[in-house]
Amino acid sequence: MNQKKTYGLPDLIVLPLKAAPVPTILCMLEQLISTLLPSAEIVVTALFVDTALAIFKGRDGNIIKPLFLLMGIVACRLLLPGLANFATTRRNMGLTKTFRLTVAEKRAKLEYRHIENSDTWDLIQRVGTDPAEKIAKGFDDSLVIVRVLGQLVSVLVLLAFQVWWAALIVAIIAVPLLYLAFRVGGANYQADREAAQFERRAAYLYGVLTGRDNVEERALFGYSPALNAVWHEKYEAGRKIRAMFLGKLMASLKGSSLIIVFATALIIAVLLAPLRSGVISIGMFMGFVTAIFNLTTMVGNDLIWMTGQIGKSREYLKDLSAFFALSEQEGSLAFPGTPDTGSPVTGPPFTALPLIEPRSIEFINVSFRYPGTDRDILKNLSLKFEAGRHYALVGVNGAGKTTITKLLTGLYTNYEGEILIDESPQCLQELRPQELRPQELRSFPAGRIKSLFSVVYQDFAKYQLPLQESVGLGAVTAASVSGAGINAVSRALEKIGLEDLVEELPRGLDTPLGKIREGGVDISGGQWQRVAIARSLANPAPVRILDEPTAALDPAAESAVYELYGEISRGKTTIFITHRLGAARLADEILVIDGGRLAERGSHEELVARGGLYAAMYESQRGWYA
Repeated sequence: MNQKKTYGLPDLIVLPLKAAPVPTILCMLEQLISTLLPSAEIVVTALFVDTALAIFKGRDGNIIKPLFLLMGIVACRLLLPGLANFATTRRNMGLTKTFRLTVAEKRAKLEYRHIENSDTWDLIQRVGTDPAEKIAKGFDDSLVIVRVLGQLVSVLVLLAFQVWWAALIVAIIAVPLLYLAFRVGGANYQADREAAQFERRAAYLYGVLTGRDNVEERALFGYSPALNAVWHEKYEAGRKIRAMFLGKLMASLKGSSLIIVFATALIIAVLLAPLRSGVISIGMFMGFVTAIFNLTTMVGNDLIWMTGQIGKSREYLKDLSAFFALSEQEGSLAFPGTPDTGSPVTGPPFTALPLIEPRSIEFINVSFRYPGTDRDILKNLSLKFEAGRHYALVGVNGAGKTTITKLLTGLYTNYEGEILIDESPQCLQELRPQELRPQELRSFPAGRIKSLFSVVYQDFAKYQLPLQESVGLGAVTAASVSGAGINAVSRALEKIGLEDLVEELPRGLDTPLGKIREGGVDISGGQWQRVAIARSLANPAPVRILDEPTAALDPAAESAVYELYGEISRGKTTIFITHRLGAARLADEILVIDGGRLAERGSHEELVARGGLYAAMYESQRGWYA
């Protein structure tokens, strides 16, 4: 896909041809044959009827040839659907294989700001929902329109040779109706967009009302009736938008169909005069009548409906163009390691890069505000992380702790100041010694930055996959370049103390977690948390970050998890983020963030002795750890 291209209706044909050329050509060939059949049927029917009448009247005639031609047309009508189904299935497989992957890869490259922006997120959702199916449907609709238009034109050409004014009447009626249907299709897509906003909210609320994760609080708080009323409001808003437009759509399309039926009856009645005068034969009249009735059905239903659908496809292609034009993070699919042919999860190749092992990471006068806001979250922040040490970032909620991790991991690059990465010389042997100086974080490809950090977030993901895959997602790039994925998973599970869980699961590492798959096993909240931490440990990144993943635990249990994580991360640079200070005592150095600035730094003992902000916070929490 081209980031600078504006996709239009011709791409409904071009994209499937690129993704699955042979099946797509077969689909087009089937439609071409179907296009020519009505005209051939008129001629063959006329020949058969006229020959039969001649023989009936005692004149010489050979009925064998028209009979075989008629049988050939019937055979085509019987065999073509099978060919179409085979070609369509193979084409759809090709589209799914390539197009979904292309859209997923684009999503992986997007700048993070597009994810947090509601407008671009809606665009991403619209384009990313069944993209292969939407392109395939647009292709099919296009072929149907071409086929029916081809049949209509070929019949009109034959009719024009017989009664030219009748053909002109059909054309005058059909063209405005098709244009109306095209405009209606575009409006339909806009109605879909508007209704989808309400439907997504309703779908979320439905999940809260029926989902397994919320069953305890639903029963405890009894909020179902109140939340059901909100769900019904959102559902009805979306339904009314669709119902209102569907009513207009059906009225316009069915009204168009009635006009076509009336015009068809009028044309057939008019053709009786040329038949009576001998301008057209009985066979040709019967062929025209049969073809016109068939075309009435196709134009009144298929053609007008599909023209409307093409209008929707045109709007989808506009969204597709806007989606692929969204800015990307440079080098987001480039990771350290040796060149590889593909990932065991997604398939696209990773670009080989030198491994980063930073001696230090330093913030120098960094200020940052989120896009679309006017408040600085970080204000001239300066701090430094040294390799191999354990740090704790502490502060009240909203102090800017999590924002620091978002900048470190490259999710946002629109900050002021500098974030410098000082790489170790042994990783950059290809460079001259004078070039071994700290580099600004924004100068690195996005994939290289991602390979530097392994993060466990507060809202960590619960992947309902087999345990091996759920943990192995943290080591996808390592597995793809070294083949050591299963070993990394086993070591991580052992380090975090989940060996007993593996032994208890009926299929060991291959047991699906959660209840959505047959044979799946649900596990406790604490075990889910340890699986998330194991996923982080499976990642070979030299810097590990825990962003309050234990916030749901009591303070003593939280301290125990941090202590375990610190023990198994010896030799790695670790950053603990918490607003509870029991875990902070485990760090080599504590960084106190207040109002987006570094307020204090030092060991637990030093900061308590200083009697400043940290000492006051710790004193207020002392009872938690007694």
